[in-house]
Amino acid sequence: MVQFSKDRLKSEFETLAVVHLDYLYGMARMLTGDATYSEDLVQDTYLRAYSKFDMFTRGTNCLAWLIRIMTNTYINQYNKKKKTPAHQELNPDICRDESSNNSRNAEDPQAVDDEKLLNYYVTDHVKKAINSLPGEYRIMVILSDLRGLPYQDIATHLGCPLGTVRSRLSRGRTLLKRKLEALDN
Repeated sequence: MVQFSKDRLKSEFETLAVVHLDYLYGMARMLTGDATYSEDLVQDTYLRAYSKFDMFTRGTNCLAWLIRIMTNTYINQYNKKKKTPAHQELNPDICRDESSNNSRNAEDPQAVDDEKLLNYYVTDHVKKAINSLPGEYRIMVILSDLRGLPYQDIATHLGCPLGTVRSRLSRGRTLLKRKLEALDN
């Protein structure tokens, strides 16, 4: 492995990885449905990526590498959150109002486009069902059905076999269908 100076690594990271910030934030917004959690997820992704950037294979797709890191981070956080008891806010109305004000003030054009896309194509009913899916299925549904990525691109971005993409997407769609049917009743 070639040793790089810290200044060179920093410069190369800024050139190759930071340019994808808007895209990753938009994807994080679709995954989490929450502006604050999305910002945290993107920040964690970039921290992990920067700390391991000397291991990144130059000449490969940096965006796919970042998406893989973000996806793994999201799934790990989702599984950890699922195992911990729910946190009770002292005054949820104030927190909710501040969160909605912050999300309205976001100046990220990619996130605005994703929000418009979701609001235009997906009803609150469907958003609720998508958000209730387990992380590994939700990301497949979002990448395939909302983002429109081909299976091969999803497999490349997530670093998993094509068969895994197909099976998780099939399972995710089946779960989504059941949740939508349950919400209808």
